[in-house]
Amino acid sequence: MDLLLTLAQADSVGVFEDINIKNKSIAVWEILLMLLGAYLLGYLTYWLIHQFTHGDREERELSVADAAPAVAAAPIRRGASMTPDDLTMVEGIGPKINELLQDAGINTFQELADAPVSRIRDVLDDAGPRFRTHDPASWPKQAQLAADGEFEALEELQDKLDGGR
Repeated sequence: MDLLLTLAQADSVGVFEDINIKNKSIAVWEILLMLLGAYLLGYLTYWLIHQFTHGDREERELSVADAAPAVAAAPIRRGASMTPDDLTMVEGIGPKINELLQDAGINTFQELADAPVSRIRDVLDDAGPRFRTHDPASWPKQAQLAADGEFEALEELQDKLDGGR
């Protein structure tokens, strides 16, 4: 309705002066067809972009819904942290070793403190020769201090250590 009103206003100010009476209706139809074509082209563009960016959303939502019962049924260990600790606070552990430990299921200071040194060595050995040179002997003790919140004692211990050894 607004479009017709706008066309009527355009006619009143003389936009269609050069067009004779027979051609006015044709011009209006041409404008309407161009607007309809532009709308359809815009909608098609939106639909294509939406399909490429969100086309598999239903599949993802379905797979999340399928996984929900398994997640709900998973037992939560008592004392387990929901977010991993920054194990790089332990001297001798850098970002890459932190990632290796997390991949091995050691995510918190308490889990590192409870892990046998032999298990930590196995994780390092499995990662390759670059990591075999690290000595994790002091890591559980450092992790226990961090888990207990004894950061001053942790700092004192780290001052005595050389690269985590």
